[in-house]
Amino acid sequence: MNIAQQIAAFDSHYSMCRTANSPRIRTLYLKRRTQLLRENTKKELDPNIRKQYLKIRTQILTIKYGSVPDLRSRDPSIRSRAESLYEQPIGSVSLQLGSSSPSSTNRSPRHSRLQSDSSFSFLRPRSTSLGSINYEDKNTAANNTKSLIVPQLDNENVIPTEDAKASKKLAGNQNIEQYYQFEPVYHVFHQHMKAVKVVKFANEERDRLACCSVDGTISILRLNPPTVQFVLKGHTNSINDLSWSLTNDLIMSASSDKTTRIWNSVGGSCLRVVNDYGSSEVNCCIFHPVNNNHVVTGNSKWQVQVYNTSTGKRIKGGGNKVSGVVKCLAFDINGKILWSGDTKGHIYSFIFDTMTGKIIKSRKITINEGSPITSIVSRSWSNREGKNPVLLMNTMRDSLWLLRIISPDGNAELKSSYPVWHSKQDIKSTFCPIMSFREGACVVTGSEDLCVHLYNIEKNDENASVNILHGHSAPVLGVSWNYDESFLASSDSLGMVFIWKRKINCNSDKDDNPSLENQVEDD
Repeated sequence: MNIAQQIAAFDSHYSMCRTANSPRIRTLYLKRRTQLLRENTKKELDPNIRKQYLKIRTQILTIKYGSVPDLRSRDPSIRSRAESLYEQPIGSVSLQLGSSSPSSTNRSPRHSRLQSDSSFSFLRPRSTSLGSINYEDKNTAANNTKSLIVPQLDNENVIPTEDAKASKKLAGNQNIEQYYQFEPVYHVFHQHMKAVKVVKFANEERDRLACCSVDGTISILRLNPPTVQFVLKGHTNSINDLSWSLTNDLIMSASSDKTTRIWNSVGGSCLRVVNDYGSSEVNCCIFHPVNNNHVVTGNSKWQVQVYNTSTGKRIKGGGNKVSGVVKCLAFDINGKILWSGDTKGHIYSFIFDTMTGKIIKSRKITINEGSPITSIVSRSWSNREGKNPVLLMNTMRDSLWLLRIISPDGNAELKSSYPVWHSKQDIKSTFCPIMSFREGACVVTGSEDLCVHLYNIEKNDENASVNILHGHSAPVLGVSWNYDESFLASSDSLGMVFIWKRKINCNSDKDDNPSLENQVEDD
């Protein structure tokens, strides 16, 4: 990663602190910042000047806001508690950077609007460091991964507990069941003729999202008003996955036509076509969370491969083979650990060198042998009570699994599981983005029972279910929240994309989350 990319990544990490209540300004700032850095990179400047600038900026931001916060913690209050959460000294900062009332299922297939008046990173001991992994010596790193120091976490919970009184006070008086109530379906998009496998909101944007379909096209959607902004065409077979870049200017898609494409999300044009190194169907793809010049794909020949988006070429030393068809990928928040899930029911963790893009296979995790894993999402917490990073995954054995990450090299163990109808389709799940100050934490998943399920992952019994959204008439495949939890999107195997609007039930909810408004602000 060059210095310009490190500067952009560092600014992005601190954007939630610096503009906590202004998502529009935050997005515009990051876009302009990236543009200026790209323009100045072309000039012949002394690289030592930028290195010194990065060092000074690191010290200033660390003094003011604390250590690097979790990018996926969308809570607007993060700035006020940054210093109390992260107490490391400056020198320790790393520069490697429908609710329960179901809607009618007998809907017209062309009905587009339904209205009704009813209704990751570890918090480690200071003596423990990921720097003990030697990226330069591949053999040494591979042999020593099992002997890495495992942090001694003083709290077995991975989420806020009932004792988190300060957190509950900041969250208002609502419990989780009250918080995750929804109005009748806000809108239904139906431009795709075949299954929509993945739907994802853009980073830090409230009303822009993208979805990909088996019909070989990608749709970029807006919610204010509900509009299909672009339909991206070019793939000749099913599109299996997509990923937004950090600044949302790029979208990457993975297809069964044996290619990965990079798209301009603003103009809708295809910027680059990357042929799969193994000449195989590409099932999943992901941008590196810090260095968007690196992307990772997984294919049907059991290969995980890193590519350079600028050249379209694979990175030497950036490939590895697993035990089955690769179905899903996930990074930790710092981009140092990569996980893959395959059709044999195995999760592999890889140590990722953020500078070179090389990966080293580290751990093989087997929770349910023989059950294909169709989704993996990682999450690190930014609260005092929950310190363990976790993985959320869907398996084709009617289960949603929550794993606790127990070592810096990505090893994990089962914490809990939840029932989900899942035996045939590629079902996805995700964490609810705002959870730092609430008792418990929620996840949302699709299901083959035609419903969207929300679970409280603090509970491990029949009481874990928080809400069930009815309305789809086919298995629900993809789910995605926008950053402030005002809208939830879900897609199904008939090509429908449902938009659900969360209810705002009380004044305290508005006060705690000022970005939730009755009208969606146009970003």
